[in-house]
Formats: sequence, C-alpha cells, structure tokens
Amino acid sequence: MMKLAFIGDIHANLAALDAVLGDIRRKGITDIWNVGDSVGYGPRPNETLSRLRREKIPSLSGNVDSRVLAMSPADALPSSRDISSLKSMSFQWTARELTPASRRLLASFPAELRFERGGLRFLLAHTPPGSPGEYLCAGTPARRLAGLAASCAADVVICGHAHQPWARLYRGVWFINTDSVGRPDDGDPRAAYAIVTASRGKAAVRHYRAPYDVEATTRALSGKGLPGVFARMFEEGLALESLAGAPGSKVQSRRVADARALVRALLGDEEHSGHVAMLALALFDGLRALHGLGKAERDRLECAAWLHDIGWSRGGRKHHKASLEIILETPELAYGGRFRRVVAAIARYHRRALPSMRHGHFRALSQPDRQRAAALAAILRVADGLDSSRANAVSALACAVEPAQVTVRCKAMKNAAADMAAAGGKGDLFRRIFKRELRITSGPVPDASPG
Repeated sequence: MMKLAFIGDIHANLAALDAVLGDIRRKGITDIWNVGDSVGYGPRPNETLSRLRREKIPSLSGNVDSRVLAMSPADALPSSRDISSLKSMSFQWTARELTPASRRLLASFPAELRFERGGLRFLLAHTPPGSPGEYLCAGTPARRLAGLAASCAADVVICGHAHQPWARLYRGVWFINTDSVGRPDDGDPRAAYAIVTASRGKAAVRHYRAPYDVEATTRALSGKGLPGVFARMFEEGLALESLAGAPGSKVQSRRVADARALVRALLGDEEHSGHVAMLALALFDGLRALHGLGKAERDRLECAAWLHDIGWSRGGRKHHKASLEIILETPELAYGGRFRRVVAAIARYHRRALPSMRHGHFRALSQPDRQRAAALAAILRVADGLDSSRANAVSALACAVEPAQVTVRCKAMKNAAADMAAAGGKGDLFRRIFKRELRITSGPVPDASPG
C-alpha cells in the first residue's frame, strides 16, 4: 500500500504551503506532487518556488504560471479595477518579483506528468489534457468524463484549477481535483490538498484541510502596492470574482455580456432570456425583505436568467440539464469556478425537478451555496413562468410580502392569463423555500421600472 499526496494552486502562499507540507509529513507521506499554479496572487513567489525545489516536489505548469511567464517585468501595472485588470495587475507584479532563477525553474515545469504507483497509471495535468480553460470538478458532465476515460490512458487523473475538492470513480477511472493550497474559493480559507492510497491496482481518495497563519500572508501583501481585495481573498477564502463584483460593475457587465453573446451564438434570439432576466431581477428586488440576499446573489441570478434556456441548443426535452452542462463547460463565459457552479445550478432548476442532494452537482456545492442556489432558482422558476408564452405579456411587477402569503401583482396585457397561471404552477420551489403561499394577479403597478 502506498500513500501519495497531491497539492496544487499554491499561488505564492508560502505560509499555506508550509502548513500543508507539515500536515503531510506528520502523516508519514513523502511522495508529494504539485499540479500547478504555484505563483500568482500571493506575496511569496520566489520563496514558494524555492521551497518546491528544496523539497524536490515534482511540479506542473498551470495557466497562471504560463501567464506570468508571458509577461515582461518592464511592463507597467494596470490601473483599472475590473476583474481582468486586477488579475493582470497581480500577474504583472509577480513577473516583476521573480528572480531569473525562479523564472527558469517555473519555465521548466511540464504541462503533464505520468507515472505508475501501486499498480495504477497516474496522469497529472493542471486542467484536463488539451483543454486549458476547463474545470475538472463535480459539475463535469458524465459524457465528458466518458470521453476522458476513453482517451486518457490512465487509471487516476488528477487536476487542479477548479479550487474545489472532488473525486469520482467513473468507468474504472478515478477523476480527482486537489482543491487549492493557497487560495480556496469555497469560503473556507484553510489550505487544502488530497491524499490517494494506491494498492494492488485500486485507489482510495481523501481530501484534507490544514489551518495556517492567514495573517502572515496578508501582512506579506501589505506594502506591495496591490489593492486590498487580494488580502480579502486569503482572509475569506473566496475568489476574486466573488469579492470584486457588484451590480452595475464592470465585472458584472462583462459576465452579462458573455451570457448574452452565448445566447445569441447558440439560440439566435435573446428576447425571451432578456425578458426573464428583467422579471427575475424585479422579483429579487421586490422580495428583499423575504430572502435577505445581497448583490453577489443578484449577480448570479441575472446571469442564470440569461442562460437558463441555453440548453435548447441541444434539444428541448432535457434542456435544463443541458443548460447546466453548457454553463460548466464553456470557457467563453468568464466566470470563476464558484460563481460558475452556482449559476449553473440555478439555471438547471428553472424547470422540472427541485434541488436535491441526489444530484451530484448540487451536492458538491457548499451548504451556504446550496441554500443560495435553491432560493434563486425559486425566483427564476416564477420569472420563467411569467413569460411562458414568450410574448412578453407581463411588462412589470410589484411584490407584497405578508406573513403567510406573497402577492405578485403584474402589469399585464389581456393575453397574460396563461403566463400568470404558469408562474403560479412553477411556484412549488418558492413555496418550499420561503414557506409562503404565492399569489399571482394582475393590476396596477406603482413603479413600472423593475429593480
């Protein structure tokens, strides 16, 4: 029996790396592998690379590592505060910090590693082979896993990039994501890694979290000239997208623009999706006293509403499930891993089955994210029902929240009766989540401007 430790997404967080290595050593494990993204975001790129070299840990190149190496240290730091510029700022700063020796070491890391242990063939890659923007995680569709299982020529496939602990045995192949050592994005700031036990051609997987001195990392960031949002990433265990985005911000504008572009490309018509998005946001804003959710959840709902019907591009019968797959699979959507997973779950539940722990993608979300996704899906179902005819018959709405009932009053055309009936029928999840009856009616709306 052999035990192997797999780490990844260290992101120049030396304090987290030291904590993980200490935890692994205490378990008596000496065989350690790093699946990439060793630098970027964190304050100690040179020290991190030096530690990997000194510990003789085989390491891969990740997407951030490659971006850093592609930048010239002489280039100026971006001044904008949108997501793309914030990331470029961090990578450019890292490029400036790297010593020539560190750059040579980082450039020497391969894209893939293969080896055999315990009668098993291992394939390590930061992202699935040949797919640099893809996340290998709980949301990866079964048909994609089937394709990888047939082509990978391995018994165990281990990736990083998604910053999500996950493992699944599919058609005889183990698919594993290590989670992130230095920058988790699930709300738990503790460093994360995975251990695989290999014996006689069989494997077992377990993920671990290790506490570390987060303040040491944030102190090291101080005085570097980087915005405070980078320190918050480490303190809160959240992705940059979760912390920097806001309604009306450049970040959210880009997310919505990406969604609209995908709808146009795959469906050719964005009218229904846009109308549902308008109605969903009007419901969200009118029900704030009931759900208590904030701007981050509003952003997720908006994107999910635009994308909820994208699965029609693969046929109508199970288009809600196809929408989930497309959102998870499409690199053109510039969404962070956690944001993407929650948006995909909201879109998937706009029709048919209610959220359930029987569904792997839903079960893989953290408990808070499951609650958020279910509440937002409840709102989206009603909004979609209000345009079931695709005639835009409901042009505005107002909400009244009472102890036992929520009334949604619609500014509607004469032909809107079927849409309002459909919305009531799709209020099943709403009633379950919010513990109130849902009444849909027509009438004057004081402010016809949603939101």
